[in-house]
Amino acid sequence: MESLTDTTRQDQRKVAVLISGRGSNLASLIQSQSVYRISAVLTNKAQARGIEHAIQNGIPYQTFDRSEYSSLKAQKAAIYRAIRDLQPDIVALAGYMQIVEPGFVKEFRGRLVNIHPSLLPDFPGLDTHKRVLAEGGRKHGATVHFVDIEVDSGPTIAQAECMVDSNDTEESLQAKVLKLEHKLYPWCIEQISLGNIRYNNGKVECDENIKIPDGFMLPPKS
Repeated sequence: MESLTDTTRQDQRKVAVLISGRGSNLASLIQSQSVYRISAVLTNKAQARGIEHAIQNGIPYQTFDRSEYSSLKAQKAAIYRAIRDLQPDIVALAGYMQIVEPGFVKEFRGRLVNIHPSLLPDFPGLDTHKRVLAEGGRKHGATVHFVDIEVDSGPTIAQAECMVDSNDTEESLQAKVLKLEHKLYPWCIEQISLGNIRYNNGKVECDENIKIPDGFMLPPKS
């Protein structure tokens, strides 16, 4: 376990990343650091493979394995305390497989961001690739959104989509969507860090002159 020492420059936005598994989105966020800096990686699983990305890149990390705490509530409380101590500008959930408590969501609302492997509001929850295939879906993709108190809810920041081919499997769809995620998530965190995308009273605001990469979709203006 490493201490969470802050090495972020003053001109960069501080991002704390929460993971539970292999950390492929964490790796893409690390590779794209410029206007933001990942100040720490936190995980609820001591064996999360994604920790290696933090180690290899000299990023402070901390584990909060369930076995170390008397209850799930105590585990979550420890994670939330650590994040508060970090005082991040953005908290990025990157394959973080715990439901975030409403109190913490409200405290960090507008700074708490998640990526989900579907075109929300379609297919919230788990097994998205399997469910898309089972329902004969023709389009699939990824969504980055600000987190709200319901699971996989909250205003959409941006989406990227792919077509579902007749010969697609769960594995091939997952690979397609992961490629989208690894481009979409860093772009969204960058735009939030620059102030080009903002959370305002339950809605997402975007600058008029924001440059949108090919294949990305912003939510329609309300």
